[in-house]
Amino acid sequence: MEFALPVEVPVNDTLGNVMSSPVTTMESKGTLGDAAQLMIQHDIGSVVVVEGKNPVGIITERDITKQVIKGKDVLKKPIEQVMSKPLLTATPNLTTLTSVTKRTVWKGE
Repeated sequence: MEFALPVEVPVNDTLGNVMSSPVTTMESKGTLGDAAQLMIQHDIGSVVVVEGKNPVGIITERDITKQVIKGKDVLKKPIEQVMSKPLLTATPNLTTLTSVTKRTVWKGE
């Protein structure tokens, strides 16, 4: 099995060296429009969704794009209805290759 990672990310680098910090979050009661605004404001492609301080999912540009194609008023839709869950997490000392391998095994690919 082969894995494709962006060329600029060495497979033996740690997640701590390549991840963005701090992570941008928003409450699960927010809307797709709120999430899109945060992504534009911070120039990012995803927002971690939380309930209180607990991460419960993630909303991505791709999630929003899929909803826009489906119909009107989608930016008013609650992100809790659209977010990907459960959220996969990893420790900063994990290598990028190991994290991809674990994600692939977890998803059953």
